Amino acid sequence: MARNLDLAALRSLLAVADTGGVTRAAQRLHLTQSAVSMQLKRLEETMAVALLNREGRGVSLTKKGEELVSQARKLLSLNDDIWERMTTPEHTGEVVLGLPHDVIYPLAPSILKAFNRDYPGVKVVLVSSLSTVLLDRLESGKADVVLTTEAGLSPHGEILAKRPLVWVGAPSGRAWRRQPVPIAFESRCAFRKITLDALEQAGFDWNWSVDTACFDAAMASIAADLAVCTMLRGTIPRQLVEIDHGGDLPEMPELNINMYVTKGPGAEMAARLAEYVRADFAPPETVYAEAGGHVGLKLV
Repeated sequence: MARNLDLAALRSLLAVADTGGVTRAAQRLHLTQSAVSMQLKRLEETMAVALLNREGRGVSLTKKGEELVSQARKLLSLNDDIWERMTTPEHTGEVVLGLPHDVIYPLAPSILKAFNRDYPGVKVVLVSSLSTVLLDRLESGKADVVLTTEAGLSPHGEILAKRPLVWVGAPSGRAWRRQPVPIAFESRCAFRKITLDALEQAGFDWNWSVDTACFDAAMASIAADLAVCTMLRGTIPRQLVEIDHGGDLPEMPELNINMYVTKGPGAEMAARLAEYVRADFAPPETVYAEAGGHVGLKLV
């Protein structure tokens, strides 16, 4: 004997449970009241159990009915998920996401993982560079979605968040107490000029501990307590900490994290990726996880 559940009848049972009556359930399902009643009766006969109490003016679930409703929600959810996956056209192609070095973590892993889960046929190329370089790539059609860290907002951009620049150094470090203040920055970093201007305006002497074109080299010197720099709050690497200087270093301004999305040939998939950036942007705490699927990383 076949033991197959009638999914349409289960939907009717859930509708009755959610709305509290056969009439309202029928309205929700766009069926006649008699059609819903027949489905429920057939379901009870098939399983040889009473699912509804029909005494008085209304209906209520029996104990078995409550048990079935709980399991039916899971079954219908799985059914609907399978249906959507099988009937939704598969997306393919490539989309290029550009992020500045300092916002790859914690943003990139969670965004890439979620997008790859829903669009496994789309290859995501992650390009990491300076904000100005990323905007140039977007303009030339070499990137589809880019995030930038800027004081303002360029045309067609969207502000995702505002973050203050903060002083960053080694855990329990003392480099920030030295005079002149030892500074380390990647040579093209947008925060470099802002930081030096703030030091000079506040009357601080400073010198270069490391002046390099390599982001990792600057971070290594700071982790070794040879220098300090400024970064956006919430983007500090694990090996560094925000300095609690108590006003002994200049206060820094607030900057924008902006997003720009192409209007070119890849606009449709770029818009989809942008939704994931918005939804998952700057979570309070993100643990790195493998993104999986077709993800490439290119540092430029």
